[in-house]
Amino acid sequence: MTDPISSVPSGCAPLRHELCELNHTTLRLWEWGPETGPVIICAHGGFDHGRMFDSWGTALGQLGYRVVAPDLRGHGDSGRVPHGHAFGPTVADLGALIHRYGDSAGLIGHSMGASMVLEAAATWPEMVRWVISFDGLGPPPEAFVDFDLAVEAANGFDRLTRALGRGSRVFPTRQQIRSQRGDMNTRLPDVWLDHLVDHGAVEVDGGWSWKWDPLVNTGLPDGFRVEWITDNFGNVTCPVLVLTGAEDDLWSTMTNAEIDVRMAHFSDGRHVAVAEAGHYLHLEAPLHVFQSVTEFLDQVEPR
Repeated sequence: MTDPISSVPSGCAPLRHELCELNHTTLRLWEWGPETGPVIICAHGGFDHGRMFDSWGTALGQLGYRVVAPDLRGHGDSGRVPHGHAFGPTVADLGALIHRYGDSAGLIGHSMGASMVLEAAATWPEMVRWVISFDGLGPPPEAFVDFDLAVEAANGFDRLTRALGRGSRVFPTRQQIRSQRGDMNTRLPDVWLDHLVDHGAVEVDGGWSWKWDPLVNTGLPDGFRVEWITDNFGNVTCPVLVLTGAEDDLWSTMTNAEIDVRMAHFSDGRHVAVAEAGHYLHLEAPLHVFQSVTEFLDQVEPR
């Protein structure tokens, strides 16, 4: 019997794609499944792109869903960002996308994208049927440290000035740009690392550059703290499935106790720890994760 979800991106290309003018930017949209199916919108992680959902779009499309995975603003083939604060405008993009495709959507997000879909669910509860989060409960507690506001503001302006002045970094070879990301995400399977580069990097004069906008990696102090995250979780009224990797990884470092504290703020939340997987759990252990996802969907949205 054929596996319900592929562990490789080959053969999982989108059925449809388009450039869409939306919310004062341009979004590249990738689609799978029947156009008449219930809508699922998938939000990728920071510095990734919508094609990282190729296997998931194909598998969920075969279940009858219309799956839409945008390149989020400042990423992939979508429009650039006017400043370093991309989180709020991108959440607004997700709300506009839901309206574009109908009255409601199920939302899936990975990492930064998971934080954004949870924010969208808290902002427009009437428009979100359910949320699935792949390692997206926010930074671990140790990331929230006291800082001097004046110093951080000065550093933020310095980062913005440097990013505006230098543009995208150029790597002499494709292997070097691949290694730069592979050295950070050591658990990301090689085939998906290649896929990330294939659709997320571009050949330029002198070598290769990432497509993502350098301004995405900048910003100024904005009061971000753990209470800001958990307060929003309390405003999410739809069913939520959170999956986290059980293995330590660059971004997967919260303890079970810390995860439980955040999960307690959801009115209808459930958590699954995925064995032998880290930050990219949905690509590292796709069969395990797909089983958890389909069990959840059978409960909240029986087909």
